[in-house]
Amino acid sequence: MKLRVDHEFETKIPPLTEEEFRNLEQSILAAGEMYSPIIVWNGTVVDGHNRYNILKKHPELKYSVKEMEFANRGEALNWICRNQLGRRNLTPMQKKYLIGSCMKSLEMFRMMYFADFFEDDD
Repeated sequence: MKLRVDHEFETKIPPLTEEEFRNLEQSILAAGEMYSPIIVWNGTVVDGHNRYNILKKHPELKYSVKEMEFANRGEALNWICRNQLGRRNLTPMQKKYLIGSCMKSLEMFRMMYFADFFEDDD
């Protein structure tokens, strides 16, 4: 299955170190499959970017995909941020960065989404 990767979605997730990525890859290869599904919205990865990169290197692996439903891009971004804050061992600095980055993206989304309502009709 070919999935799309959205750069903004991917960059909301603090990257793994090279060692963490290698450990994840080795763990998945030892199991012969991915136990956690790759989470997607309309065919775009919202969670599981590292697993997806491993899958592209090792297409023989068994994996699953879980489709999520979001009303819009802003809702998907909100889910990504809340999900990451709730499950990763983040340093205080990474948490602050993630919160700030997510708030900035959500604010930009709101401004674009609601811009039509605030246009001057004069």
